[in-house]
Amino acid sequence: MPDATQEAYAYADESGTYALPVRRPGLYRLRFDALAFQAQEVPLTVSESVRPAILRVDVALFPAPLELEEVIVRAEPALRLMKDTVELRTSAYATGSERVAEDLLKRLPGIEVGADGSIRVRGKAVSKVLIEGDDLFDRGYALLTKNLSAGVIAGVQILKGYTENPLLRGLQPSEAVALNIRLKEEVKGTLFGKGFVGGSPQTYETDLNLIQVRRNNKAFFLGNLNNSGKDATGDLQALLYPKLPAEASLSGDDPPLPSFMPQPRHQTGLPEMRSRSNNAELASLSGLFSPVEALKIKGHLFYSGDEQTQRSLSREVFNTDSLHFVNTESEWARRGVPVQSGRLSVLYTTQSQQLEWLTELQTSQLQARRQVLFNGHPVWEASREHATQAITRLSYSRRVDSATALQLSLQYSCNRKPRRMGLAGMDWGELIPPGSKGQPLFHKLSNQRESGGFDASLLRGRGRWQGNLMAAYAFRRATLESDFMQQEGPLAGPEFRNRGHNRFSRLQGGLQLAYTARTWNIRGRLLAQYLSNRFQDTGTEARQLLALVPALSLNGRPGKSHFLAASYTYGFRETSLQEQYSGYLPGGFRLLQRGLGRFETFRSHRWLFNYTFGEWGDPYLLTTTIMYNREPDYAGSDSQVGPNLVAASAFRLVGRDHLSWNGSYDQYLKGLKMNLKLRAELQAQQYESRYNGLSVQNNLLYGQAGPELRTVFDGGFNAHAGVQWTISRYRGNALSVSRSQTGFLDLEFRSGDWLLELGNEGYRYRDAGSGRSVWFSDLGVRYAPKGSGMALRVQLTNCWNTGMLNKLNLTETGRFENRYALRPRQLVVGLDFRF
Repeated sequence: MPDATQEAYAYADESGTYALPVRRPGLYRLRFDALAFQAQEVPLTVSESVRPAILRVDVALFPAPLELEEVIVRAEPALRLMKDTVELRTSAYATGSERVAEDLLKRLPGIEVGADGSIRVRGKAVSKVLIEGDDLFDRGYALLTKNLSAGVIAGVQILKGYTENPLLRGLQPSEAVALNIRLKEEVKGTLFGKGFVGGSPQTYETDLNLIQVRRNNKAFFLGNLNNSGKDATGDLQALLYPKLPAEASLSGDDPPLPSFMPQPRHQTGLPEMRSRSNNAELASLSGLFSPVEALKIKGHLFYSGDEQTQRSLSREVFNTDSLHFVNTESEWARRGVPVQSGRLSVLYTTQSQQLEWLTELQTSQLQARRQVLFNGHPVWEASREHATQAITRLSYSRRVDSATALQLSLQYSCNRKPRRMGLAGMDWGELIPPGSKGQPLFHKLSNQRESGGFDASLLRGRGRWQGNLMAAYAFRRATLESDFMQQEGPLAGPEFRNRGHNRFSRLQGGLQLAYTARTWNIRGRLLAQYLSNRFQDTGTEARQLLALVPALSLNGRPGKSHFLAASYTYGFRETSLQEQYSGYLPGGFRLLQRGLGRFETFRSHRWLFNYTFGEWGDPYLLTTTIMYNREPDYAGSDSQVGPNLVAASAFRLVGRDHLSWNGSYDQYLKGLKMNLKLRAELQAQQYESRYNGLSVQNNLLYGQAGPELRTVFDGGFNAHAGVQWTISRYRGNALSVSRSQTGFLDLEFRSGDWLLELGNEGYRYRDAGSGRSVWFSDLGVRYAPKGSGMALRVQLTNCWNTGMLNKLNLTETGRFENRYALRPRQLVVGLDFRF
């Protein structure tokens, strides 16, 4: 080896044999090395006279102690704990089969994702999901989590005590929880996304999303077309009508107007893709632009359309002291919902001031048609509701000093929901004049409201004390007018028309105090409210009322891994116009309903207790919650029930109690590489109902429990299984008991570029000694060559082609048996692509 140049090298086989080619004559040194043995060097001379002969050199190595220099391994932890933030590195929990953010969130410890896309962290609802620190969807975050590719996510941050306004941090107590999705560095500043195109002769499914995340701007576009039952938005109501966190709610921030459209009487309890045929369209564009550091301009445009069709056969048994008959229905129903929404907000923030302006416009049109064969007689129903809502909001905050802040807010909203409805073939009994029977009946409804308010808060925090001095004013003006019509004109009588007008205002002031002592925090709030309410329909009624509304809470840590929380809240509200109307409104082809026809004040007392055992990073987590809600008075119903018609009138009833308990245990079994979850829930209700002049005390007991197990193997196989038992016990006129059992088994096989997924769901319903079962199996195969950015996907849904689901629901007057037509077997073949 002249000049320490390496000429050749080789490895010995299991028998110690090796071979080294020598290309030119010269003086060489053979060096033999082996781990935990002393190295040996042997001189070797190669001359022209010995080439191309084979030279054999044997050597023996002697053992030597193994000494390694210090090695420092720096690995990013799977979980990092900071003061108010928990950061999870998603690569530590992902298996590679996750397609979108929602799939990945389901695997993270302490996080649960509901069927509608709603997220809970340790049992607490998530208020926001941010992407790189910015909020693009408010509480409609399912639009993000159901469409963002899981492959671009580097980590998820859990933000505890989240406050949207940075100027109020440290001054405004908050129990809100938010998530922040961190993206991988290689996709930042680039245009990236994913899509899928596929289908079969009867089914189509296509979706596309494009994302760009830069320091000064963010943009997210997504679109979806499918008739495969896929839900791309989650809970649409949360997207269209996002509610503010409790600590940030504004006066005049009323919930949307209720819909008077007929609603399905009972749900299947299955995912909608199992029972409803759909024709969905979705397009959404969200963006944020920051021309300077202090200014953010956010916009959101949204369109969604869907047509859903469902078929069912039902049998309702009435069996009480005064009711003994059976109704049968064969129903075909179709609902279509096109929705458009636009939102624009401007946020200007400095070190001491923040100004925010938001405006929003939403329109939707719900169309529903039903064809029913009721006791052998055909009935036709069609209805249409057009909803419009406009909101504008202006907020100003100023941080006066390190201990004081001022916040002012102004809001105005306008909401309209007119409805038209047609009914034919229904026997309305004695309610309809004899000469009008047999004619089609039409109903026209005008439902509108405008509301607004002003809020002012002075927040101060010093040491262990936090205080909030509040003053607010809110107003609401609402109109509800309706008429029943036939060909010859409107039906006569006050019970067939509404001319309701409501003027409501509330002036309130109060104080909220919070005190922190070591690991404990106690909060108290007292509001004084002066209300003025004026209602006009057949007559005029007015009222002024002064009330006090208290609340008290305590939470803290008696130990490192223990957390306790307890609270009491007094509820107080005046009825709105949508509860006060006095004339009948059709709620379906055989249901008429009307409101109280007068003012009512409803009160409630709510006690809540929560205990959590386990800290982030612990392999276990135990959570239990007990809630008791007592309503001294509430709005029930007094119904006239007959074979062909139910006429329900709202009525003030006394004494409703609701007690609930739920608990969960979550543990990671490290030796078995499995995650075990146990869930249990128990609810008890006691309330009164009235029908046909009788008063019935109802007692309802509901329980649910079951385990869930998920493997987290590193290899090519994983499984997710669970079972849940449910029992409902109802006692009114008689005792009724219903039981059900649901279970699932999802299997995942991975080999190289191939992924095979087999999902199974089973449902069993039992009552009165009889049982009904339904079973679903779904098969998915995915081939994704590494580095290609593309994947071939084959999805077979409902492999066994389950046709019908039989289900029973208990009612106050008997039971309701329904057979739902399920979606047939469907095959989707398509191509996933990323860029």
